[in-house]
Amino acid sequence: PDAVAPAPATGTARAKTTVGVVKRESTSLTTVFAGSTFSYTIQPYCEGQSSSWGVLRLGNPKLVDTLPAGLTYVSSSPQGTWDPVARTVTWDLADPAQTVQSAYTACIGPITGSTPPMANTDITITVAAPAAGTGYNGIGIVNPATISGLPLGAQAPISATSSWRVVVSDTPPV
Repeated sequence: PDAVAPAPATGTARAKTTVGVVKRESTSLTTVFAGSTFSYTIQPYCEGQSSSWGVLRLGNPKLVDTLPAGLTYVSSSPQGTWDPVARTVTWDLADPAQTVQSAYTACIGPITGSTPPMANTDITITVAAPAAGTGYNGIGIVNPATISGLPLGAQAPISATSSWRVVVSDTPPV
């Protein structure tokens, strides 16, 4: 008897890159005393991981934290690149020299299957509030962070921004 070939299997592969960033104070601060130092965290992430969607690589991924006037950069961990003119701290997420890179392999590097995409990667920023008597008493300072990059095969970059607001007080807490 003649063998009958089975019908070919068909399927649809879907992939996307959706990035996001969460910015939050490290110690539940909403008001800081003038001249004090305080820290906050930034957690970038990559969405799209599910049983029906894959994740596309993100080209030229950058995370930028913009410090508004009044805040003074002290440090960051992992270390970013501070630009005092632009008042930004930048992490080149594709640069193997920057230690934050290893957590981003699912979106920007070879997919190994062993590293969650941008999961639990907190970046801690420490800044100093403006000094007392400098006109910031009672003023809210908004501090944004943005992750951006170009998804593989896309024509336009994508980005996501998150902000955090803190109020400066010249009066120390009681």
